[in-house]
Amino acid sequence: MRKISVLPRVRLARSIVFATSLSLLVPLAAKADEWTLESSAARALEVSPSLAGARANVMVQRGELHEAGRWPNPSFEIAAGDRLGQETGDGGWDVQEYAFSQPLPIGGRLGAQRRAASEALDAAQAATGATALEIERITARTFHRLQWARERVELAQAQLERAREFRRIAKRRAAAGDIPGREALRLEVLAAEAEAALDDARREEAAMRLRLLNLLKLPDDLSFALSPLRAPGSPPPLERLEAQLAEHPALRAARESAEAASARVDVARAERIPDLELRAAREEEIFDGAREPAYSIGLQVEIPLWSTGSGYVTARRGEAIRAIQEYQLRLREHRGALEESYAQLTRLLERLARHEQQVLEPARRVLALTEKGYAAGELGLAALIDATQAEWRAAQQQRDLLLEARAQEADLRLAAGERLTQAREAAE
Repeated sequence: MRKISVLPRVRLARSIVFATSLSLLVPLAAKADEWTLESSAARALEVSPSLAGARANVMVQRGELHEAGRWPNPSFEIAAGDRLGQETGDGGWDVQEYAFSQPLPIGGRLGAQRRAASEALDAAQAATGATALEIERITARTFHRLQWARERVELAQAQLERAREFRRIAKRRAAAGDIPGREALRLEVLAAEAEAALDDARREEAAMRLRLLNLLKLPDDLSFALSPLRAPGSPPPLERLEAQLAEHPALRAARESAEAASARVDVARAERIPDLELRAAREEEIFDGAREPAYSIGLQVEIPLWSTGSGYVTARRGEAIRAIQEYQLRLREHRGALEESYAQLTRLLERLARHEQQVLEPARRVLALTEKGYAAGELGLAALIDATQAEWRAAQQQRDLLLEARAQEADLRLAAGERLTQAREAAE
């Protein structure tokens, strides 16, 4: 029987240990210019056009509130003609009349307008917070996917090194007749699959990197480091998140919009009562051949003969009903999203813990034992390949679960109305 050399096994085991050590050292690279999730979210908020638009809308509503509820401006008239000159025979043109007019709003229209504008401003401010929440969610998902993609590249590089080492060992052993050609061909396929996986990982990492840089409006050639992808912490109790759901910016915006729509119904009702207009005038008249001033005071009112404004009241009432129903719909959607995200994140955290205890750690122990057995000549190359592939799958599955958990954490923050940058903005 042919004697099998143990030397290639020992070299392979040492190379595996060396490749594993390199993969563990990669995340410990230089920390210069490291982007964190918080700094990425702050940058995204700073350069976001949608947030700038929401803030501009706040400016619009603040201006509307500044003008709402103010009295209409008075008007002043002056009239000149030659009537008096013709009557006195002097000829020429002279000032004949001065008049001052002031509209008098009645029916509570000004107060209703100010209430509607105030509610609209509150809705715009709350909508700004809701926009910021959505930007942070998008940023968090992009950031974590880039973390996942970079770690996938690191894992694929380590896997490719192992596969190439397997292939080198298999070629030597096949040449020596220790293994059949089928086993060597199998290792060729394994190495080719590892190279393809690395290409896919690098392509994914490049796409995610460009997506994050575009989101943050940073140059494409910027070099930066990322912190490792870690599991999120346990979420707070669901009861506490549900209790604070009423203060969610999106729900506050919908609620204030409904209040503003209701106030506009009062505006439409008040506008059915026409304003009075007070007019005070001074005219020049001819009495006994001499010019004398004449004074008059009058009130003018619009007669609602053709339009009573009832249609506008109906339209505003329909808008108010629609706004109230929109608030109820959003409340139901946010409550459902909160419960779903909370349940998904909780299950994923449990799944991560089980995966690490029941799959990843056993796969690593099996691989370590298989490497020892292979080096001692007790196990064949096929067993080592199977154990290695099992450890690769377990490691990649753990990263996939981490990414999914982080994505659910971002969705939970959005559903609960919790900001990433609240502490930073409070400090500023």
